Amino acid sequence: MKRILFSMFIILAFSIVRGQTQDKGNNSKIKTTGFKVEGMTCRGCVAHVESSPDKVDGITEKQVSLKEGKAEIKYDPAKTDEQEIEAALKSTGYKISRIENKPNNK
Repeated sequence: MKRILFSMFIILAFSIVRGQTQDKGNNSKIKTTGFKVEGMTCRGCVAHVESSPDKVDGITEKQVSLKEGKAEIKYDPAKTDEQEIEAALKSTGYKISRIENKPNNK
């Protein structure tokens, strides 16, 4: 019985490590999109905008700047798209407009 449990543990651990390694290989597919955000006046506004994409699967990183009035979102295009991200940002109530894609997008 102990051998069976140990074997199952080893198989599970190997599967987890293998999955993490495969996920790291997907970083080359990450895209960046930017949005102009109008109406933010404080850090609370920034936090509100920054938390809105949390509902969207595939977001890998987000930065919202009060000073620049913009949001930059990195995402996995296999899991989401710019329209879904834009809809999440617009749900905050601020005026959101897409900034042209950066040339470093692949």
